[in-house]
Amino acid sequence: SELYDSSFRDVLVPVLLSRLSKSFNRNLLLFLQQTDPANSHVSDFIISCAQKGKLTAFFPEDSGEQRAVLDLMAKSAFADEQSLILFSATFATLLEKQKPEARPYLLTKMIATIGNPESTFSLQLRVILQYYYEKNPQLLSDTDHKLITELIDRHGSVDLSTYTTTDFARWKADGRLSSLSIFQDDDDGRISYLSNSRNLLSNGYRARLPVTISLLDPSSPLLTQAEKLMAQGKTASLYRLSLSAPLIVEYYKTVNGIELTHAVAVYHNRATQQRLLQEFLTSGMEMFAQRGHSYWREEQLLEPMRALLNSGAFNRETIPDIHRFLSIGSCGGIRIYSCLLYTSPSP
Repeated sequence: SELYDSSFRDVLVPVLLSRLSKSFNRNLLLFLQQTDPANSHVSDFIISCAQKGKLTAFFPEDSGEQRAVLDLMAKSAFADEQSLILFSATFATLLEKQKPEARPYLLTKMIATIGNPESTFSLQLRVILQYYYEKNPQLLSDTDHKLITELIDRHGSVDLSTYTTTDFARWKADGRLSSLSIFQDDDDGRISYLSNSRNLLSNGYRARLPVTISLLDPSSPLLTQAEKLMAQGKTASLYRLSLSAPLIVEYYKTVNGIELTHAVAVYHNRATQQRLLQEFLTSGMEMFAQRGHSYWREEQLLEPMRALLNSGAFNRETIPDIHRFLSIGSCGGIRIYSCLLYTSPSP
């Protein structure tokens, strides 16, 4: 259990899947009952199976066994808001795999879990059900539709536009769309930094000193050195220079009158990362991309965000009120998204 909660999760899941195949003859229900009798990680494990494309191979065909698995899953998936977010990421896969007679069983359990209809947890459940009712009706039978319709009639509908629309008009109002990518100071980070920079250059972007966000003093000689390297197209040298100081290189081009900018930087330390995140949050930039392995997330995102919140360095009033993209390309992105969501300032 302790190992499964740690950064070894992404390594352990394939091991558990192998054990499920070899020792339990693909019997998911028996495997869950014997491997996790306390039902601490059933939902998390099933979600991992779905994310790895393995749920179809192991989910039981018998509708009775499906209901038994769903009982176990519901106890852990409906434990709190964070668990529910993880569950929602694979809800479509679960619906597709269930027998028609088992699907209403899951929907009924979800509806029965709704207590105060305006609580965060209950609103999440209502949003999940209403989203599939409106956006993916092909996954629902007539019985399923009836269950959700009665729920909406009882508690009212939820405005889904805030979850399904983007803020393009506001993003483009200043004539610029901007992103910030943070690469790690390891071999993979170096390769990714160089690949990303060369890809941008080959697609018509040009490099410049940052005009959107910067941590260096304008008089720093490193900026003059970086400008020369940009003019010479020496991306490898720029990466090495970025290791010595929090240098940000900005790639830019204009499309249909909108300037697109991609700022790139290399992780230095917790204090510098905290400053960088604060600059990002107050700058109005639209996208943050954490580039790197999952074991860097705590240091790159969670720790500096907690430190910023605890320091009182900013609040809702000092952060531009816009939607943003958060790109987490490494393993288990949906988990880190939920962690970040529930450590952010409350509205």
